[in-house]
Amino acid sequence: MREADGRLADAPGFRRYLVEKIAGYERGLRTMRARMARKAQGALTVEFRTVHMSPFLKLYVVGDEVVFEGIYDKLDVRPDEYRSPGTAPSGPGTEGDQLLDLIGHGSLLTRWSRYDGELAREVVARRRAFFGTLWDAACPLSRGPHAAGGA
Repeated sequence: MREADGRLADAPGFRRYLVEKIAGYERGLRTMRARMARKAQGALTVEFRTVHMSPFLKLYVVGDEVVFEGIYDKLDVRPDEYRSPGTAPSGPGTEGDQLLDLIGHGSLLTRWSRYDGELAREVVARRRAFFGTLWDAACPLSRGPHAAGGA
């Protein structure tokens, strides 16, 4: 959130909204996993994790073969409508706090496949290793530092 004095600060209401949204995705995928199992349509593994860091890279890893990457290249600045009702602004003169949201809608994604030559194999291996490092550092969504219902 951007406060009235221009400083950036945490937006706990918006963070809570995003965590609840991800938890909803997780519930939906778990429901789908159960349906698939009942109908013998395959197996689906579902696990979400959270790591406390500013987003900068959109990274999609598909198995061991393909990686899509892009950047969050747009800022959306709007009033902070996620503040809990009755919550006081975070400081003097902050009645007009603005939410600063990094978004990557419409950003260009680069596709890398390990079958597209040596450079692509190296990029896929490095991005998979990077993803693995982030995954290992992250907490399960239900136990993370900003879990739904948590602090």
